Amino acid sequence: MANNKLKTGVLLAMAATLSMGAESCQKASERVLKMDIELGNINAQSILMPSGERIDFQWVANALFYQSVMTNDHFVIMNEIPTPQTVTKTSLANNNKASLFSKVISTVWASAQNENEQLMEQYGFGAQLRTKQRAISQGYSKPGDDPSEIPECLYNMPQAQLAGEVVSFESNFGAGLSIGYGTNGAFQNAPVGGSVEFKSTRLQMGMRAVDPLNGTITAAAQGVKNQSDIKFGVNLASILLGLDFFYKTPIASVVSGAMDSSLKTIVGSISKTSQTNSWADAWESRVMYDPEVVNGDTQILIRGGSRYGMLVGDQFTVTNMRYKWKGEACASKLEYRVPTTATPVANVTIVAVGPDVAVAKIDRYMIEDRILPGAQVKLLKMYVAPKK
Repeated sequence: MANNKLKTGVLLAMAATLSMGAESCQKASERVLKMDIELGNINAQSILMPSGERIDFQWVANALFYQSVMTNDHFVIMNEIPTPQTVTKTSLANNNKASLFSKVISTVWASAQNENEQLMEQYGFGAQLRTKQRAISQGYSKPGDDPSEIPECLYNMPQAQLAGEVVSFESNFGAGLSIGYGTNGAFQNAPVGGSVEFKSTRLQMGMRAVDPLNGTITAAAQGVKNQSDIKFGVNLASILLGLDFFYKTPIASVVSGAMDSSLKTIVGSISKTSQTNSWADAWESRVMYDPEVVNGDTQILIRGGSRYGMLVGDQFTVTNMRYKWKGEACASKLEYRVPTTATPVANVTIVAVGPDVAVAKIDRYMIEDRILPGAQVKLLKMYVAPKK
């Protein structure tokens, strides 16, 4: 129980610190739009320490994975937004259903959900949402009956799920003595007491981005290695190493370095899916709610916001999409998604941003069509503040 409390405390402190740090990092560097992702797990084996203590190395790897994603300029952990099928006035953000840390992360991002809902209310999308929800709850319509609705899963579906595994980990502390494991299993080490000097640490891992709608791997980083020859000593007789051994020694930088390198490779692979090999052209989002009558049919709500690096003034194109499922929508595999027209329906400009949603004003329609929820949103031009 005490160990679980320690783990939770470590992650909460890390999340609170990094949520502020990630924003400042984004402002200090060249601005890019972040892709929303869901954290899957980094699989890893437990590790037997020289003291005889067994450490949950998978938990360590996932905590450092979370840290790497939080400080990455290209990814943002997805928060849920209200939908016609699931409406709650003060619901918590439900991040990372597949992650080890779902409850902790949900608590950290709870306030973001409230800000998203406030923005939706301000621009009339809250009323639109409740009208659709009442029609469904009272049996007047079913999800999917109205073309102005999209399947439930598309409202809160991340662009990708990131997951992976630590293939091997080794920290050497003497001739033929190591902690960790390799492809042939755990390394053998005799119980040791007193002071021990660790001489080198190495790790190999793999990471992949998976399309959550069809399960295909869209990008991969295989065989990523990182190594440190920094020597460090610990006194096994005077302290209980536990998680401190991984967080307060050079081992943390070895693991985090491999995570950062893997994410960089994933970013490069995703960028290459565009014709220009650029992240800006590969990035996309979706329309969540279509134009609302009270706004004169001039505004839409899209997934994106301040956590995505989006600013008021950013311009996008909007293209309606057709989603073809093998069976029931969301309950079966997505066979394909394609634009319904060669030309975007409209060009839009962001006029307001919340943490995870943004309101865009329709600048002009490119063809005679209406914008539907689920439409693809692609970057046209980033806002650049006038020089003073």
